[in-house]
Amino acid sequence: MAGKAVTLDMPRIRPPAILEKSVIEPLITRGVAGVPPCFQTKYQVMTFAATLGVRIGKETPMEKAGEGIRYEYFLNDGHDLAIDIIALEACGSESEESDEVRLSRIEAKQLKRRVERFERFAHTGLLAIEQECFGGAGARSLIEGLVVLVEKYGAGEKPKLHHKLNDLF
Repeated sequence: MAGKAVTLDMPRIRPPAILEKSVIEPLITRGVAGVPPCFQTKYQVMTFAATLGVRIGKETPMEKAGEGIRYEYFLNDGHDLAIDIIALEACGSESEESDEVRLSRIEAKQLKRRVERFERFAHTGLLAIEQECFGGAGARSLIEGLVVLVEKYGAGEKPKLHHKLNDLF
């Protein structure tokens, strides 16, 4: 999983266009009363949203993609791990093979498919964030809305997930 080389043909991770301005931008620009924004970058929002989407257990296809985020941003900050873990979850976590062996079976040429799956889970997570934080649920702050989501989907009986994916959430 470590030591990936950046190449020119790496795909861009694309958020859903309809949620880019209404959900992602406020999460990286709105701070309240001296408190910094919830996230510093779009790729951090996408990683959180994809992890949330996995916890919800649903993939939502996009009708129209927004501005792509270079894969290198995920790679440079270790957030590519979420993309890999979601791929591992897709091929089953009950295998007795090591993560590295299972991931090596998911060939590099399938990176585009792994990214697309990550995008679909992120879309699900962004829809949940939109509903909880921007859906007229009251005068809840963004951070309070995110805490509600973490409490709702981060506790209790959930599908068995790779421990590192749980750590990201």
